[in-house]
Amino acid sequence: MWVVFALLTSFFNTAYFLLNQKMAMKASLFMVYRGWAVFFMLLPFIGFFTPVQHWEFYAFCVLQGALIAFVDGKFFTALRRWGAEVATSLQPFSIGITFVLWLIISPSTVFVYLREPVEALLIIAAMTGIIVSVRLFNHSPISMQALRFLVLTLIVGAFCDIVNKKAMSYGQGDLVSASYFYVLLIALVAGAINLAVYLRDNGSLKKAVAAENVKYLPVFLLLIGCNASKNFAMFYAFNPSYVAALMYIYILWIALFNMLRAKLVPGISYNKMNVKAASLLLASVIVLILASG
Repeated sequence: MWVVFALLTSFFNTAYFLLNQKMAMKASLFMVYRGWAVFFMLLPFIGFFTPVQHWEFYAFCVLQGALIAFVDGKFFTALRRWGAEVATSLQPFSIGITFVLWLIISPSTVFVYLREPVEALLIIAAMTGIIVSVRLFNHSPISMQALRFLVLTLIVGAFCDIVNKKAMSYGQGDLVSASYFYVLLIALVAGAINLAVYLRDNGSLKKAVAAENVKYLPVFLLLIGCNASKNFAMFYAFNPSYVAALMYIYILWIALFNMLRAKLVPGISYNKMNVKAASLLLASVIVLILASG
């Protein structure tokens, strides 16, 4: 089940990043809307969902909102500076970090892997293949600049996957409601933090509430889809690194989209896709799905 939702998340992410890049909303203002737009779009539906009866769930949501405010702020600054393909190609480095962190936080999973050593080795090999393949997509000096800029962000991003998994563990019995409140609350917290940062950096409140910003709402609809499908994937997955690994196949979807656009639209240049990298990525994904199924 987690495979279906992880793949769905990868498609949502592809559309989200490409549309975000096309609209090119200023990063600091985007981060304000990344929180508040999602919150106010979801708030009218609050009466249709049952609150989670565990305070720990809400603590994880608040923590996640603060972490996302940091991670997304840095990441979308990188996206504006180096483009979607370069910035997103670095994210899979967090897969290995997520895997190790989950073993530390949930040590009982170690014994599960020890009982099935062949499957465990295949899973590790598959995730390593995904990381290597994605890096092969982009070996330029610009990519290394982006990596240096994002190294701390990648570590914190890996921790976000752990928090996501822990929060959704409280969704037993009503996963839909848990997913709703998770997205709603992290949007509220991230929005509040991002607004404070925006105003601190002399952002204009008038620009923040300008009517023209309505055109960006489709981006945030896609973000809601990303969050919802990822929440379901995290709930069903044995290890959150599985979801992270499979989700990052959107690197391939972005590359395919750019290649197709270059063929259909005259005058657009495009660096030819690395076929070896694409093949390794697909093979690694298939192995991961089979070994962890």
